[in-house]
Amino acid sequence: MQEASLFGKGLHVVVTDETAATDAIRDFLRGTGCKLERLERITPSLEDVFVSLIEAEDRRGEPGAGRRAPETTPRPVRRLAKTQMSTGKSGNR
Repeated sequence: MQEASLFGKGLHVVVTDETAATDAIRDFLRGTGCKLERLERITPSLEDVFVSLIEAEDRRGEPGAGRRAPETTPRPVRRLAKTQMSTGKSGNR
């Protein structure tokens, strides 16, 4: 897994190995008691790209205001997964 971001009730996950990540996500959520409602491949939206760039900037510890775009081009991502999760407890839907 390269990164994960919360989008409303969903989680967008960027991975390099789709098969391994799908199995790992299912196993992890099952082990934590979370109910996986949906796991699907999606095309990254402009918002996904924006959030990814902002989070990468934050990880480097650099302020984003007033900075130019990075000189390097991000490498392509094979998969962006969107999951809808609930804990199975009432009131968490």
